[in-house]
Amino acid sequence: MPIYDATDLQDLRIGDHGIDLSNLLPYEEDLGPDTIAVVGYSINRFEKEDSPIIRINFNILYVIVLADFSARRNL
Repeated sequence: MPIYDATDLQDLRIGDHGIDLSNLLPYEEDLGPDTIAVVGYSINRFEKEDSPIIRINFNILYVIVLADFSARRNL
Protein backbone atom coordinates (compact mmCIF):
# COMPACT_ATOMS: atom_id res chain seq x y z
CA MET A 1 0.00 0.00 0.00
CA PRO A 2 1.54 3.34 -0.98
CA ILE A 3 2.07 5.93 1.74
CA TYR A 4 2.49 9.52 0.53
CA ASP A 5 4.00 12.55 2.28
CA ALA A 6 1.89 15.71 2.38
CA THR A 7 3.48 17.15 5.53
CA ASP A 8 5.00 20.10 3.66
CA LEU A 9 1.86 21.04 1.73
CA GLN A 10 -0.14 24.09 2.75
CA ASP A 11 -3.28 22.95 0.94
CA LEU A 12 -4.58 19.50 -0.01
CA ARG A 13 -7.90 19.40 -1.85
CA ILE A 14 -10.05 16.35 -2.26
CA GLY A 15 -12.30 16.83 -5.27
CA ASP A 16 -15.09 14.86 -6.89
CA HIS A 17 -12.51 12.70 -8.66
CA GLY A 18 -10.25 12.08 -5.66
CA ILE A 19 -6.75 13.35 -5.07
CA ASP A 20 -3.95 13.79 -7.60
CA LEU A 21 -1.27 11.61 -6.00
CA SER A 22 1.32 12.21 -8.72
CA ASN A 23 2.65 15.35 -6.98
CA LEU A 24 3.29 13.63 -3.64
CA LEU A 25 6.52 11.96 -2.60
CA PRO A 26 6.65 8.66 -0.72
CA TYR A 27 6.56 8.86 3.07
CA GLU A 28 9.66 7.06 4.36
CA GLU A 29 8.98 6.93 8.12
CA ASP A 30 6.89 4.50 10.16
CA LEU A 31 3.43 5.74 11.05
CA GLY A 32 3.15 6.34 14.77
CA PRO A 33 0.44 7.40 17.22
CA ASP A 34 1.30 11.08 16.66
CA THR A 35 0.58 10.92 12.92
CA ILE A 36 -2.46 12.43 11.21
CA ALA A 37 -3.31 10.78 7.90
CA VAL A 38 -6.00 10.42 5.26
CA VAL A 39 -6.82 6.85 4.25
CA GLY A 40 -8.26 6.16 0.81
CA TYR A 41 -10.24 2.94 0.68
CA SER A 42 -12.82 1.01 -1.29
CA ILE A 43 -15.59 -1.33 -0.17
CA ASN A 44 -16.92 -4.24 -2.21
CA ARG A 45 -19.99 -6.34 -1.44
CA PHE A 46 -20.35 -9.89 -2.71
CA GLU A 47 -23.40 -12.13 -2.52
CA LYS A 48 -24.76 -15.17 -4.30
CA GLU A 49 -28.37 -15.37 -5.38
CA ASP A 50 -28.96 -18.69 -3.65
CA SER A 51 -27.05 -17.92 -0.42
CA PRO A 52 -27.98 -15.73 2.55
CA ILE A 53 -24.29 -14.98 3.18
CA ILE A 54 -23.07 -11.52 2.23
CA ARG A 55 -19.35 -10.85 2.14
CA ILE A 56 -17.85 -7.39 2.46
CA ASN A 57 -14.29 -6.59 1.43
CA PHE A 58 -12.47 -3.45 2.59
CA ASN A 59 -9.37 -2.42 0.61
CA ILE A 60 -6.93 0.31 1.63
CA LEU A 61 -5.81 2.05 -1.56
CA TYR A 62 -3.39 4.66 -0.19
CA VAL A 63 -2.41 6.66 2.89
CA ILE A 64 -1.50 10.36 2.85
CA VAL A 65 0.37 11.66 5.89
CA LEU A 66 -0.80 15.19 6.71
CA ALA A 67 1.20 15.75 9.92
CA ASP A 68 3.63 13.88 12.12
CA PHE A 69 4.02 15.33 15.62
CA SER A 70 6.51 12.74 16.86
CA ALA A 71 9.79 13.98 18.33
CA ARG A 72 11.94 12.62 15.50
CA ARG A 73 10.13 14.70 12.84
CA ASN A 74 10.30 17.94 14.82
CA LEU A 75 14.09 17.95 15.37
